[in-house]
Amino acid sequence: MFKILVQSLHAGSGATTVALNLALALSQSRRGVLCSLCADNSQIMASANLSVLQELTFPPDEAIELSADLLFYAKSLFLKGITPPTPDAWIEPLRSDLEILSQAAGDFLVIDGGPAPSAAAKAAAASVDAVFTVLCPNATGLLSLRNFQPHPHELLLANQVHPDSRTQADVMLFIRAPEHQLPSVPFQLPYDEHVLRAVLENEFLSAAYPDCAFMQSMESLAVYCGLLEAQGRLDLPEEEG
Repeated sequence: MFKILVQSLHAGSGATTVALNLALALSQSRRGVLCSLCADNSQIMASANLSVLQELTFPPDEAIELSADLLFYAKSLFLKGITPPTPDAWIEPLRSDLEILSQAAGDFLVIDGGPAPSAAAKAAAASVDAVFTVLCPNATGLLSLRNFQPHPHELLLANQVHPDSRTQADVMLFIRAPEHQLPSVPFQLPYDEHVLRAVLENEFLSAAYPDCAFMQSMESLAVYCGLLEAQGRLDLPEEEG
């Protein structure tokens, strides 16, 4: 079971949008789970055409069926009212809960981790196979890279970038500067008005606008996840005997 953490360098970058739509893209051919480390899951609830008030009373160990092949834990098992004091103290409880979720997850588990500075997101990064960090292409997002310490299997996602725009050029110039020493060129998620339109219409982007540019980029990320998973299998040591 392949575990993916989607986080952001600061609030409002679009990590929840990416986590939801990546999970939906993966669920087109596989069975899995989307879960959240965030206190507010109203965007996902609204996209599923569910009342955000349901989240206040929903049992933490029960899943919402977003589709036949995708379950969503709105109040994931790690949010039982226990708040470990340090990021390191989150690691073992998270690892244990991820094992429980793995039994229901099937082929994949996508975690909406929220802002990367949070203790929960830092702990989750130690327990997953891949980390996608969403970067908003503005001054706040770029400056947040200065203290960025990438995960070994981390991919930066520059969100809502206009193709061939000045913003795109500025992002690339900033990221390629030698002092930042980033592991890879970021994957660019295109600006797409259909993303907001689907949220306002209380519909999944994959259902309402399956051929839009943003959903096509999610399908590309799903393929990338498959390649990472295959590479992980190849790297496993052979069993003796």
